[in-house]
Amino acid sequence: MSTDPTRKVNPRAKLKLLPEDIQEKLFEQVESSTLEETLEYVREELQITIGRTALADWAAWYRRREWIKDAESDAAEMEDMLKRSGLQLGPEAISAVANAVFLNRASKMGDAKTFVATAGVIQRSQELQSSQSAHKDKMEVAHKKLELQQQDQVRKMKELEMKVAEFERKETETKDDLSNPQLTEEQRATRMRERFGV
Repeated sequence: MSTDPTRKVNPRAKLKLLPEDIQEKLFEQVESSTLEETLEYVREELQITIGRTALADWAAWYRRREWIKDAESDAAEMEDMLKRSGLQLGPEAISAVANAVFLNRASKMGDAKTFVATAGVIQRSQELQSSQSAHKDKMEVAHKKLELQQQDQVRKMKELEMKVAEFERKETETKDDLSNPQLTEEQRATRMRERFGV
């Protein structure tokens, strides 16, 4: 089966394959401009023909990717700090804390909750390691509890991503409706009520 050299590449893929610095600049453009201005920038500056939905989908993908990169960076910093802190924590406990930080950051749970969760894990790990032989059962329970908390955080993160994607879809549809000259104000209002349930 031969490949058609004239076949068009998906616009979303074109944007994802751009060099990092250009993607960063494009995302800044998305965040600081209107959709129409950004589409014009993509067409004129980057020489890529793309529609509103494709641009919005790319922006949502890029935003999620940056959240994940930030979360991974926070977790790595926490892991390094714990290794150098002199606390009596084993590699598994340090890894568990780093994972908890990552999940909290990625699911946007907030700094206070991250601090409380991390401090709680550190405190439990120190207590359990100081009396490991006498309290082996307690350690296993604490690890199981942490595993369940991590699973819950993964679930919350997935739910959050689904909510963000739904919001971004509605936002794109709303922008399209507002800029559509063929719709009357009454039609726009009806669509808003149907979309947002008000």
